[in-house]
Amino acid sequence: MNTDDILFLGLIFWVLCGFVSAMIGGRKGMGSSGFVVGFLLGPFGIIIALLSKGDRKSCLYCREWIHKDARVCPHCQREAEPMFDLRCPACGEPGQVRESVLTEHIECPKCKRTFSAASARI
Repeated sequence: MNTDDILFLGLIFWVLCGFVSAMIGGRKGMGSSGFVVGFLLGPFGIIIALLSKGDRKSCLYCREWIHKDARVCPHCQREAEPMFDLRCPACGEPGQVRESVLTEHIECPKCKRTFSAASARI
């Protein structure tokens, strides 16, 4: 094997890393940027694509991946309620609630204290 063959195999490996990262990123809503990261960083790009969250969330009803800003799930046609981050004012435990629950009082799973979800939004 000469140096040209080694360079050619290295280029093919890097392009394959780009395609694998693009496939992983495509499931998370970032296909083209996944390819760029995988092509530029090789196997490290694949690891980054695996660890990134992307811009998708799971539908509450059918569990399919949808865009994080979607109002209606394209799979089950149900309304996708936005989720809000909150933190327990007593113990600081982080959590998430649906938009419809923001007007209610909820109980912290850690310290069991009741508080208003709207007042604990982050």
